[in-house]
Amino acid sequence: SAFCCTMRNYVRCGGMRRNAAGEDFYFLQALRKVGVVGRITTTCVHPAGRVSGRVPFGTGPAIAKQLSGTALGLYNQKCFEPLKIFFERCSQATYDILQRNIEELAPELLSDFLKTLNFASAWQKIVQNTPRQAEKLQNALQIYCDGFFILKFCHYLEELDPENFAREALPPDEAIPALISELKQSYAAC
Repeated sequence: SAFCCTMRNYVRCGGMRRNAAGEDFYFLQALRKVGVVGRITTTCVHPAGRVSGRVPFGTGPAIAKQLSGTALGLYNQKCFEPLKIFFERCSQATYDILQRNIEELAPELLSDFLKTLNFASAWQKIVQNTPRQAEKLQNALQIYCDGFFILKFCHYLEELDPENFAREALPPDEAIPALISELKQSYAAC
């Protein structure tokens, strides 16, 4: 991965983590909470992959698995559908609905997951500490539902119903350009 940020935001989010693994993931997650994470489309970076057994997860172990013949999988697209529905509903909701009935906006699978996190209690604390504007609550929700939240939700669904939410095989190399084009079109529509 490659990323950059301002010095101010680097300091505001506590700098690069010293975790044994996933430091880039955790840093970007913290960075998102202090500002906007965007894309630079005017340049292309080609990071060099490296095999590594130093950490239990991340790029190094993934490359090692792939080189050993273990197929890597992508999180099942169905895992993201309840999140998309929830975020769309929340983006259109009034302050009162977000404040009082946000869990009712979640599809059943996501609602059940939120209960395992005691979300209702956490959300009330968020509401109490957020200005009384729908936009501010929506932003607070995006911060709460960070990358780690989404990862935990995917794992929850994989364990709950492995038949429907199993990871999907990587597409063949020749299919990737069409998939990237499709992703760009759906990203532009958001």
